[in-house]
Amino acid sequence: MESGRREDFDAVYREYRHLIFQTALVNIHNPNDAEDIAQEAFIRYYVHSAHSEVENPKSWLMVTARNLAYNYVKHTRYERLLHEDENIETMLKHAPDLEDVFFENMWRMEVLEYTDRVLKAVKDKNKRWYDVLIYAYCMEMPRRDIAECMGISVEALSSMLQRAKNWIKENYRDEFDHIART
Repeated sequence: MESGRREDFDAVYREYRHLIFQTALVNIHNPNDAEDIAQEAFIRYYVHSAHSEVENPKSWLMVTARNLAYNYVKHTRYERLLHEDENIETMLKHAPDLEDVFFENMWRMEVLEYTDRVLKAVKDKNKRWYDVLIYAYCMEMPRRDIAECMGISVEALSSMLQRAKNWIKENYRDEFDHIART
């Protein structure tokens, strides 16, 4: 029984390891930390799958990796390690203005929350639009590869992307304009 579970896990890992790494990397922009987050997502998947059946491993892993990345950013944004040759006085001389840092972090959190709301709304509206947006803009896959993966032409893909972007503009223009101004 355990070997079958391990084989299932190995198959899921092989299929989604790059996607989960990219999901983490998009959110934290640090390959080493993204690797740790991806690893943690797979560990949690393995533990969770021992107790519950996961109907959609891809979605489960992507949401987990994204949440882990958000939490990582949230908990580490105020931490700063001192180098061996630094002391507090040196650090304070070169420290950025705390007010600027605070507002920059607030803006980033607002953008992340906005992006999360928009992507959830797109997913509720049209799952294929959501998939196309994730492939194109989060994973930065080439259009030809996305079209092949989805079994559609590049022209149909471009049309789908345009419809999704237009829908987002129609429904989220005011919020986007607010974030763009700050």
